[in-house]
Amino acid sequence: MSHTARCVRRPVHTDHCTARDGRKKIHMRKTSRRAASGPGGTCRKVLSAALATALSAGTLALLPAAATAAEGPAHEDSARVSTQSNTPPDTPSNHSTDPSVPCADGVIGTTDYVTLRAEVNDAEDNNLTAEFRYAPEDGPAVTAEVKASSGSVASVYVPSDNLREGVTYWWEVRAGDGTAHSPWTDRCTFSLDKERPSSPPGVTSEEFPEEEDGNPVRTEGKFTFTAGGVDDVVRYVWGTEDGAGGSIDADGPGGSATVTHRPLRSGPQYLYVRSLDAAGNQSDLRRYLFHPTRPPHRDRSGDLDGDSAVDLWLVDPDTGALLFHRGRGDGTFEPGRRAAGSATSGSSERRSSPIAVPGTRTTTRTSSSCAPAGTTRGSRNCGSTRATATAALPPRTAGAGN
Repeated sequence: MSHTARCVRRPVHTDHCTARDGRKKIHMRKTSRRAASGPGGTCRKVLSAALATALSAGTLALLPAAATAAEGPAHEDSARVSTQSNTPPDTPSNHSTDPSVPCADGVIGTTDYVTLRAEVNDAEDNNLTAEFRYAPEDGPAVTAEVKASSGSVASVYVPSDNLREGVTYWWEVRAGDGTAHSPWTDRCTFSLDKERPSSPPGVTSEEFPEEEDGNPVRTEGKFTFTAGGVDDVVRYVWGTEDGAGGSIDADGPGGSATVTHRPLRSGPQYLYVRSLDAAGNQSDLRRYLFHPTRPPHRDRSGDLDGDSAVDLWLVDPDTGALLFHRGRGDGTFEPGRRAAGSATSGSSERRSSPIAVPGTRTTTRTSSSCAPAGTTRGSRNCGSTRATATAALPPRTAGAGN
C-alpha cells in the first residue's frame, strides 16, 4: 500500500490536517509557508507519518482545518489521499518434479534434466514471476526466476550434469507480482542415482524353454524373471512380438517375478525384458527366444487366436496402424490392440523391441522454444501455459561437502 501527501503554498490553502484511526487523532500544523512548499517540508513529513499510522491501524479521515478570515473559505479538495491496494499471489500449488518422484526423499534415475515446476495464481494480477530456489543440503542455494501467467505452470530445467550423485537436494518456489511475494512452498527433497543395473535380467520357462520346442501355441506358459545378480532391482518390464506385455514388481530388492503368457502363433519368437532399480534406471535388454509348436488341430475359420471365436484385423483410419480385435464369442469384439511392429501413417520406423515401459525416465528432453542448457532465462514463455528456464548449480567449493 502506498500513500501520498502533499502541501502546496497557495493563496487559499489548508494547513491543518487531522488523521483519525478510531482511537486517537494525529494533528499536524504547518510551521511555515517555506517549509510546506518543498518536498521535504515539515507538512509532508508529519502528514506522511500520520497517514501511515492511521492506515495501518484502521479507518482514516482527513479533515481540513477551519480557514482564517484572511485566507478565505477552504475548498473541498484542499486535502487528498491516494492509495493503491495489492494482495500477494497465492502460494504456488502442485509443485512437482520431472522425472516424477515423491516430494520427500525422491530418487531420480538417469536423465538429462531434472525439471522443477509449480502452478502460480493471483486473484488480481495476470503477469507473475515464479522464483525457484534449490541447493544441495551441504551447499549454497541457487535462485532462478521465470515469467508466468496466473493459472499456468512455471518450470525450471536443472541439467543433471550439475547434480552430484548420492547428494540430497532441496527445492522450493514462490510467486511474485512485482509488488509482493507469496510464501515459499514446503521444501521437497530428492537425490540422484545414475547407476543402472549392470546386468540384464534372467528368464526361464518350463513350458517354453529357451531356443527349444515348447508347448503348443495358444497354451499358457509361465516366465520367471531374475535380477541377474543385481541387488537393487525392484521391477521388470516385458513385452512380446504379438503385443502382450506389462510391468511387474519383484518380490523384493534383487528378487524375481513371474508372469503368464499365451503365445498366439507357432514358430520362433522373442520375449523381451528389462530390469529396473528404484530410481527407474533400466538394464540392457534381454531377448528370450522360444518356439511354440503347431496346434494339434486346425483352427475354426476366422479364429486367429485359437479360442474358437471369430476375430478381426482392422486398419486404424487415423494412424494407419493394424489393430487386432479379439472376438468375445457373442458377436462382439474387444477393443483393438496394435500389432507389434505396425508402423503409423507417415512413418517407416519399426520398433526393435515391443516393450512399453510405463513410469520410466526419458534420457533426452528437447524443446524448440525453451532455453538451452547452461543458461538462465526469465523473460520468455515456452508454450502457451508453461514458463521455463534452465539453471545450473554452482561449482563445488572447498568445504561444500563430497
